[in-house]
This record gives sequence, structure tokens and C-alpha cells, in this order.
Amino acid sequence: MTALDLLDHALPATAPAFSPEKPRQSLRKLLLPLFRRVAESSYAWRAESVGHWDADGTRHWMPRLVFKRPGETPDFKVGIFAGVHGDEPAGVFALCDFVRALDDSAVRGRGYELHVYPLVNPTGYEDGTRHSRSGKDLNREFWRGSNEPEVALLEKEILLLGICFRARRTGNGQNADWRQGVRGYMSFMSASPNCSRDRAPIRWKLRAS
Repeated sequence: MTALDLLDHALPATAPAFSPEKPRQSLRKLLLPLFRRVAESSYAWRAESVGHWDADGTRHWMPRLVFKRPGETPDFKVGIFAGVHGDEPAGVFALCDFVRALDDSAVRGRGYELHVYPLVNPTGYEDGTRHSRSGKDLNREFWRGSNEPEVALLEKEILLLGICFRARRTGNGQNADWRQGVRGYMSFMSASPNCSRDRAPIRWKLRAS
């Protein structure tokens, strides 16, 4: 299944229109450029599904993009998270440039396996709100036994990745322990087999088109 096939399955172009009393932004329109770019990539990117959940009688979906150079054993696994706050889509736009840059020069990702979560808060984006549709600020829900499905899915992902040290905030350059949550409009979480704290943080410059 290609990235576009996955997008069509999860967010079909013929999805029912929302009520005019409650206009919502289109998840498909937001993600289509990113997934089209992955679909056109024939080298190191693939698209996957983290999982689904139901809310307000609607099924919601969280995608994941994975970068790994063929035949290479990575030294680091890195999680990149965007769209934690629904009214801050800049991280999703920046990911389009990021995917394009690595697709054009995959050697820049040598030694890394990247797990990219382009839209952590889909209901918040649809509604144009910081919070999810349940009224929760997802950034404040991590590692507290939260019942929020987005948080449960991501906590499981983070543990499966084996992330064991710091997340770098892109907004103000400060460091935060990863158990404090997913921070900034785009966050990086890095892990190595030895969980070494002596290695320098990974730095990429990302910009929104």
C-alpha cells in the first residue's frame, strides 16, 4: 500500500461534508502534499498507521512516516512530533520541507531511523483549537494515566521506540525530560542502543513553506 493509498483509506476524498453550523478544516487537504511526497519517494520513506479511535461518532486516525536507508542499521532512532496543538499547523507544513530535503539527499539521514508523527491532534486541527475535541491540552496529558486516545497511542509508540533521554524544544532551544510531554510545535526525541547522554542533540533546521 502506497502512502496515497493509506491516505485514501483513512481520509477518503468522498468523506461526508461537515455541518455548515460547525465548519471544520480538512485533514486530507493538510496531509495530502506530505503523503504525495512520500508516495513519490522510491528510496527511504514509507507511510504507516499508528491507530484509530472513535469520538463523537466519527473515526479518527493518526499517521506515522518512517525514514530508514535500505540495508543500513541505524545508530539512532528519532521521534519527530508535529500538530500537538490544533491551532499550530506550522510543524506539519515544515515536515513537507523536511521530507523533501531527505528525499533529495538521503545521505543526510545516514545512521538515523526517523519516526515522524505529522498530526498528533487531528480533532484540534479540524476545529482550529489548541485542545483536542475532548477539551484536553494533549501536551499536559502525557505520563499521567490519561484516557485520551491520542496520548495512549503516542506513549506506546515512545516506549516501543526505546526513547530514554531528552527532547529538544525547537521554539526556545531549551531541553526537557521526555516524560514531561511532547513540547513545542515540533519536538525531537532521540534514542540510541546504549542510551548515551554524551552524544550531542540532533539538530535540523525546519521551516514552513
